[in-house]
Amino acid sequence: MRLKLKQRLLLWKKRISLSYWYKHSHHPLCERYDDHIFKIPLKNKTLYICQGCSLTALGWLIGVLITIFSFVPFVEYVWYHLLIALGFLLLPILLVEILNVSNRQIKRFIRLLGGLGLGFFATIAIDFKSVGYFILSIGIVIPSYVVFLIIRKQKHKNKDICEGCSELEELQKGQIKYCSGLKEKMIAEKKYSDFASDLLQEDIRKSYSQRYKPESDEINK
Repeated sequence: MRLKLKQRLLLWKKRISLSYWYKHSHHPLCERYDDHIFKIPLKNKTLYICQGCSLTALGWLIGVLITIFSFVPFVEYVWYHLLIALGFLLLPILLVEILNVSNRQIKRFIRLLGGLGLGFFATIAIDFKSVGYFILSIGIVIPSYVVFLIIRKQKHKNKDICEGCSELEELQKGQIKYCSGLKEKMIAEKKYSDFASDLLQEDIRKSYSQRYKPESDEINK
């Protein structure tokens, strides 16, 4: 069954309205992960934003602005800027992922530095007309990011984010039905599922009847 454009837009709008407040939290919304999330009070909801991602994005923006409005003659000192940017980019990988620094304040600062490095590289790649600088910037950022993903994946591949949580035993015993960190997300998903079912019910029925009509005719014969 192919969805109509209007249906796609309605489903997209509904999903955004139900999930915008937690979509970028990237963590369960429970007390255990309170220090991993920024909470921004809104009129009817609380907006949850992942601290690591938001600080990296903020660092990227600051890095771009610093590079654009830098008083240092940029072309003359391009290698100087490249080395600083590379240091900011590799520091998060070294401290957080390899040395396993666990202090939240340090990790927040490191995420900000990583964003600065990305911002520097992004501006260098765009600012210079030389194709060489562009290729150099991309050639440093992409491999660094790939290395970061490989290290992070290896480090967290067997990690259970809910390991040691007191609610696991309560769930297994049936004392509670939902994990407090995922309950609101599950409710939002259920509302979206109900909305989609109501919206597409008639089309699904028609598609189903058309698909199985030949078999029904054979049975009647």
